[in-house]
Amino acid sequence: MENQNLIENNRFYKSDRDVDYFLKKEKLQNELLLLEEELKEASIIKKFSLKLKIVDKKMQIDLLELIIKEKEKEEEKVNAIKKDFVLAEGGSYFPSFTNEEKEVFDIEVSKYQVTQKMWTKLMDISPYDIFKSADYSSKQLVNSIGDNKPVYVSWWDALEFCNKLSKFCSLEPVYDLSNKDKGILKIIEFGGKIVNPDEANFENTEGFRLPTEVEWEWFARGGKKALEEGTFDRYFTNGFIFTSDGDYDPDEEGYRSDEWKKGDVGRLKPNLLGIYDCCKNGAQWCYDSVEVYYDEIGKWEKENHEKNKIKNKKLYFYNAKNNNDYSRRIRGVIGFDRYHSFKYHYNYRDDILETLKAALLSTFRVVRTVKNVKYLSNKEKDILKIFPKEEFKNMVLVKGGKYKPSFLQEEQEVFDIEVCKYITTQKMWLEVKEYNSAKYKGENRPIECVRFCRILSYCNKLSIKYGLKPVYDLSETEEEIVKIKQLNGEIVPLNIANFKDTEGFRLPTEIEWEWFARGGRKALEEGTFDYNYAGSNNIDEVAWYRENTGCSDEDRFFKGGESKNVGLKKPNQLGLYDCCGNVDELAHTITKEQGEKVIVSERGGAWCSSIKECNNFSRFPDIDAFTRDNCTLYNTISFRLVRTV
Repeated sequence: MENQNLIENNRFYKSDRDVDYFLKKEKLQNELLLLEEELKEASIIKKFSLKLKIVDKKMQIDLLELIIKEKEKEEEKVNAIKKDFVLAEGGSYFPSFTNEEKEVFDIEVSKYQVTQKMWTKLMDISPYDIFKSADYSSKQLVNSIGDNKPVYVSWWDALEFCNKLSKFCSLEPVYDLSNKDKGILKIIEFGGKIVNPDEANFENTEGFRLPTEVEWEWFARGGKKALEEGTFDRYFTNGFIFTSDGDYDPDEEGYRSDEWKKGDVGRLKPNLLGIYDCCKNGAQWCYDSVEVYYDEIGKWEKENHEKNKIKNKKLYFYNAKNNNDYSRRIRGVIGFDRYHSFKYHYNYRDDILETLKAALLSTFRVVRTVKNVKYLSNKEKDILKIFPKEEFKNMVLVKGGKYKPSFLQEEQEVFDIEVCKYITTQKMWLEVKEYNSAKYKGENRPIECVRFCRILSYCNKLSIKYGLKPVYDLSETEEEIVKIKQLNGEIVPLNIANFKDTEGFRLPTEIEWEWFARGGRKALEEGTFDYNYAGSNNIDEVAWYRENTGCSDEDRFFKGGESKNVGLKKPNQLGLYDCCGNVDELAHTITKEQGEKVIVSERGGAWCSSIKECNNFSRFPDIDAFTRDNCTLYNTISFRLVRTV
C-alpha cells in the first residue's frame, strides 16, 4: 500500500503538481460570481465594462474545462500501464560484478518484460515482421510468438520503444536517437539538456528507459526488502526458481532446456518486490556498455585475450566513453551470470543473420526515475498564459538531519525543508491580504498584530497563489480546531499530522525552527551549532534587541524601541536573517498529549527582549493559540514561512 501511494504521487503524466486546474477553475468561478453580483448594482456606464469582464471569465472557464477533459482522457489511457509498475526503493549494495559499493535511487520498475502485445500496440508493427524474409528456423520463431510472451528485439529497438512509451504518457523521452543510423546515442536529461552517455545522470531524467546493470541486479535480487529479510544473496532471484525448501529445482516446470522461450510473462511466482521473470524467460537488455575486442577481420576475441597476444593478432578496442560502437550488457539468463552482445549480437560483428538470432534472445523491461515532475507540456502552457506560474522568492533549502533540541531529552530528526530568508514582511503579507495590521508600518518591516487564524489563512492563500496544495484545513476554527491536509487527500489532526506529506507554505514546528536557527547541518559540520545566537556568539552582529533599539523596561510595548527592516543584520550560517531578535517567531508545538488543542511557542526574542531572552535557546512555550489568541496581536510577534521540499 505504501509503494502504491508513492507511485500515485509521482504519476506518469504531468498533472496538477504544476497546474491545479480544479483550483484555477474554482477561483475563476468565484471571480465570475463576484462580477455578476457587482453587475446588479452597477451604473449603466460601468455595466458595459463588467459585461466584457464576465464574457472573458466565461471563456477562460471554457478553456479550463476543455483542458480538464483532455487530462482525464490522458489519465485513463495510462491507467493500464501504471498498474503494471512497482516502486523499487533505492539503497546501497555490492553488486556481484564489482568490489565497489554502488548506490541506487528510487525507480519504478515494470512488473513484466515487455510483451509482444504491448510492443505491437505501441509500435504499430509486429516485432517479427522483420524476420519473415530471413533464413531463420521457423520452429524457433513459432515457439517464441505469443501475445503474452516477451518480445525479443535489438537494443536500439528497445530504446525506441522506451521513447514512444514516454511520449504516450506525456513524459520527456530519455534517449536522443537522431543519429541512431550512425550508432551514436545521447541522453536527454530533465528540461531538454542533451549529454553524452558517459556524462549522463539518470536521476535527472523523466521518461521510460532501460535499467542500468546496477539497477537491474538491485531490483532482481529484491532490493531493500530482500536486504531486510536476509534473502538478498540467493543465487536465483525469483521465487519460482526455488523448491519449498528454498533449493533450486533444475526440473521446474516450463524451464527445461529451451522451453523457457515458450513462457508467458508472469505465470510463475514473482520476486519479493512483485517483479516477474527476472531469471530466465529471456535475457534482458541493460543500458550499460561492455568493453570488448575484435580482431582485424571483425571477429570477436574472448575477453581473456592472452592467447591472442601470443598469436600477435591486432585487436580493436571499443570503449563506451570514446565510441558508441560497443557491446551491451544483458542479464537474467540464469542467476547472477552476466553476458553481453557483441555489437548487439553474439558472434560476428557484421553478420545480419547472427543479429537476428541475438535479437530473439534479448528481451527487456522498462524503468523510470521517481521524481516530482516540474516540466510543462504545451497544453499546460496554454493555461499558464491565463495564470502565469510564479515562484515565491527568498526561500532557502535547509537539509535535514538529527540533533537534540535544547528543550527535549531525546534526539529528533528533521527532513529537508525550504525556509524563507526573512521573517514575513508587510510587503509579503499584502501579496494575498488586503489589510496591513502592523503597528510599525514599512513594506520591509515584519508583519505583526495579526491573529493566529489569519496567519494560517495567509499560508493557505499564498500556497494557492503559487500553485501549491494548502496545508491547513480551517473549516473548524470556530470550534478551535485546526487540521492538516496530507498530499494523499486525508485530513488529520495537527498532533498526528506528517508535515513531510504536505506541500504548501506553513509555520515551522519548534523542532524545525531551532534546527535552522542554529544553522542546521552546515553549522554541525563547521562546529558552530552551539552558538548562543543565530550565526554568532556576538548578539549585536545578528539581532535587534532591547539594548540596540532604545527600548526600556517601562515602555517596552509602547514607546522607545520598535521593529526594524528585515535583513539588516548578519545572517546565520544558512543565510537566514533575524532568527534572533526583531520580532518573536511563532512555531507549532506538537505533542501527542495535546489532543486537538493548537499549541504554539514563541522563539528567538524581539526588539524589546533582554539579552537573556534573545537567543537560539530561549522560548515562550505552550501557548494555546485560540484561548490566548490576543497574544498574536502584540507588535512583537510575527512568523517565518517554511514548506516541505
